[in-house]
Amino acid sequence: MSSKPSVPESSTPVYQETKTESMECENETGFLHQRLREHALSVLGCEPYKIPHDLEALLLLRRKAILQLLRSHTYTENKVQKINRSYEIIKSVLGRAFPPKHADCQYYIAEHTVNTTKVSHPLIRAVSTCEEKNAAWKPQMEDVSVLIDQYGGKTGTCFIGLFDGFHGNFAAQVTSKELPILVLEQLSKYPSSTYSVTSEDLKMLAGFDTLFQEMCEDNNTGYAPPVLFSVEDNVCDPERVHRAFAKAFWKMDRLLGLGRDETSRIRWSGCTALICLIESTAKARKSEAGMAENGNTIGIPTNQQGRVTGMIHIANAGNTHAVLCKNGKGHHLTQDHSTSNHKERCRIYQNGGKISVHEPHGLVEGLTRATRGLGHHGDPLLKKCVIPVPSSLSLPIDDSFQFLILASSGLWDVLNKDKVVTTAIEILSSHSELSQDRGSMSNQASVHFSKTELPNDLSINSAETGTEDNNFVLEVIQDSQPEENTLTNVTARVEEHLQMQNQYEILAANISKTIVVMAMCAGSRENISVTVVLLPGCDSYLKK
Repeated sequence: MSSKPSVPESSTPVYQETKTESMECENETGFLHQRLREHALSVLGCEPYKIPHDLEALLLLRRKAILQLLRSHTYTENKVQKINRSYEIIKSVLGRAFPPKHADCQYYIAEHTVNTTKVSHPLIRAVSTCEEKNAAWKPQMEDVSVLIDQYGGKTGTCFIGLFDGFHGNFAAQVTSKELPILVLEQLSKYPSSTYSVTSEDLKMLAGFDTLFQEMCEDNNTGYAPPVLFSVEDNVCDPERVHRAFAKAFWKMDRLLGLGRDETSRIRWSGCTALICLIESTAKARKSEAGMAENGNTIGIPTNQQGRVTGMIHIANAGNTHAVLCKNGKGHHLTQDHSTSNHKERCRIYQNGGKISVHEPHGLVEGLTRATRGLGHHGDPLLKKCVIPVPSSLSLPIDDSFQFLILASSGLWDVLNKDKVVTTAIEILSSHSELSQDRGSMSNQASVHFSKTELPNDLSINSAETGTEDNNFVLEVIQDSQPEENTLTNVTARVEEHLQMQNQYEILAANISKTIVVMAMCAGSRENISVTVVLLPGCDSYLKK
């Protein structure tokens, strides 16, 4: 048998709606406790995501709730017992949910950061990432996120990555910088490719030629891979993208094996990985029946599919997951590579690995729940079980795609996809209702946008709009308005339009932040990173 290392192909099992049953069953008890906590906070008159920090603050809440009950003249012993039960539920989580350094505050204030990035992608309305270190349980932030607009110099393409570190953030940091370049290298090799690698990236890749020379079999055999790109729609062939993902993951794992700048002498760091490549088509086309993952249906209804406007390519290794909201319903786009997956457990046992029994479903070699990922080279036993083989999926984007949520294990350990998607939809719906109320109170002139230029004194500065078009056009239709008020009304409407352009970013930021706070209140013990990508389907909430 040849000793030459083989390049693992991407694992692409048939997608079914029941593939996450083990994940949801595992967390069923945790979700019940979360609902109890939320109800207890409501009974005590506390805001949903503000948990009292210490016992004294909790006692004040109980005393206030009982006093209000006495003043309402509806006092009963059952209601008092309900308040006392709520007090005990919240008391049980104090002292272990939040760090003591916030003792000078009545309420715990999360140390999360929200970053909203502007992208020029025609299908992406906004992208926002919220990160929380969760200082009660984690001394440092080990999650790393990355977003690259116009990926590979290609218009209408965006690369998003989320890497959940283990035993330090070194592997996640290096992977966030080098894996996008390795993927781009594979995509740019095929004929008719519109992706390009910069000279700086080529210089970096040239330094690893000797390490990867055994992978240059195609050139030695004269094998020419099929065309990866379709000139007509300007998107990638899914099967070839999955191969590119698999080879890039394998290369990245080899690079981490070099141990560059690793600080640990006992166990090197590792990370789970989730990457997403979003492409837009050159022109819209009718979608084919079904959404395919290497030719297999993935369980998303197709009867309401419209024209296809792009493609989403997803790959993950580990328990970092992506959820798509389509027509108000959430769908998992990733596979669960953890000890709760029966197939993964069997693979580990067959390879001679061990799974501890100290936690639900156990830990691989007593260390981690993730059964796939990158790195871990400092521990031979763990490395034998945690493999760098991603599961990949591709599906066409249509107008029913509302948003995409990518999050680390710190979120999915305590919240399921239905709770997360429902929360996001509630935020979008609340914004829609608020917009309707404002619209009904507005009596200003109607403004329509056309292709005629504004006068010089009404032109909009591109630095304010964030666009390259200085000739923003307005056609003002006024009903019985004095001529001298025209300029005032137009200016007001222009300002309103500029504010609307930021609504997507505000919504994305609110969704990501709210989901992170929910995970904190649900008792997450890991770093939490959530990236929200608003897609064309969310337009209906802003246009109602």
